[in-house]
Amino acid sequence: MLEVQAPVDIAALPSVTEEATEFLSRQVSTLLSSRPGAGTSRVPLTLAELCVQTLVSSFAETPRDFINSPLPDKFKLRIAQRLPVELDLALAARYVTAPGEASERYWQRRTQHAAFACAADTSRHGHSWRRTFFEQKIRDELERFTVSMELDELLAVLSVAQEHVVELRLSQLPSHVDLRLLLQRLPRLRRLELSYGARELGTEYEYSAFGMHDADCASLRAALLAAALPPTSPSAESATPATPAADRTATDRAATPSSARAAVTAVGGGGGGARLERLALRNTLLDDAKLAALAPGLAACATLTELDLSHNLIGDAGLRALADALCASGVGVSLETLNVGNNALTDQSGAELGRLLAAHGRLRELAAPLNELRSSGIQALAQPLASHRRLQRLILSSCSIGNAAVETLVPLLRQHSSEAALTHVDLSGNEIDDAHGRQLAALVSGSGKMPSLQQIDLRRNAACSDETIRDALGRR
Repeated sequence: MLEVQAPVDIAALPSVTEEATEFLSRQVSTLLSSRPGAGTSRVPLTLAELCVQTLVSSFAETPRDFINSPLPDKFKLRIAQRLPVELDLALAARYVTAPGEASERYWQRRTQHAAFACAADTSRHGHSWRRTFFEQKIRDELERFTVSMELDELLAVLSVAQEHVVELRLSQLPSHVDLRLLLQRLPRLRRLELSYGARELGTEYEYSAFGMHDADCASLRAALLAAALPPTSPSAESATPATPAADRTATDRAATPSSARAAVTAVGGGGGGARLERLALRNTLLDDAKLAALAPGLAACATLTELDLSHNLIGDAGLRALADALCASGVGVSLETLNVGNNALTDQSGAELGRLLAAHGRLRELAAPLNELRSSGIQALAQPLASHRRLQRLILSSCSIGNAAVETLVPLLRQHSSEAALTHVDLSGNEIDDAHGRQLAALVSGSGKMPSLQQIDLRRNAACSDETIRDALGRR
């Protein structure tokens, strides 16, 4: 049996690496502690271990920016693995958020100990545990916040998270809090998905709990307009309530208490705030009047490239108001993706979709499924569609499109086939017969094939044969 007679100066041995030194030190400590009568107090710790313990135990009182320090990475990892997950959030946000493995390790532990750990998925948050924690934290805070809660607590959390939130997905916003507070306190926010749903209501609920209110549209418009201004420019709209109190419903006034209005004013009337790149307002009961009120803000958001207004109540007048705003001269916004599916559009909206296509040369995807566009609407859209140079995906499923649209569209597509970028077209669930389906299939796999086109989806067109559908999908 090996016995240690005296302390061994391992570091003095020749050609011993640091890793070997630590390994041998642990072996010696184990042997010493295993001797008869040896207590744990006699187990010696390495100097490095003592330093790590000291840094961790004193971090709350004397925090140190260990991640940006010259410490070797392995010691940064040790510290990050031992810091308590209950550490004050403001403290952790200041000292444990620099890029690196140590920071990620800490936020992974903290996320897995949080109430929302079961919903944590880093692939939806830029594959970053830091972003996962803060974006999930802000989502939970906003979705449970009500007008009866203290606004200061919410503002404090927003301030702590302001450098770390890039994307938010909100399925409900029961407080209907002024959206200027959200966008101005999260300046790095680039993608916002907002749905005014309501959970855990029971049977006795108010219909007003669902959907965007007029004040919500006005506050979002004000936030987008403010973000478009230089930081020092005043803006009366963002410094005053979005809608005069006399014009607001009792629900709207209750949703924005005096403390919230004061906070909006305290933010300042200058520009700044989140510059959104993607905005999704699905299932928000957005109608023509609300979209018309919101449209100037959307047009002012020069960074906006993706707009999703699907599953709402938008009709022809609403789409016309949107097209007027987004197609006006001098508008800086240039959309790449537009989704207005499952609304109340009719064939009158075909010309407005054509206007949007013509004005936005960078548009890569246009989706308008589940609308009554009919053949006449597609005929109005055909010319700007065929001549567009960047559009790759067109989704017009379940739009009551018939053979007349095909007769107009096919010749135009062939005429511009060498310049088109169109790769996928979805015409499923329409009223196209087999003969006209064959004309479309020929664009994919026939002698008049378009070079860019990969498939046209003709499924659920009852009169189209299986062979036509396969050819149109490029599956010979």
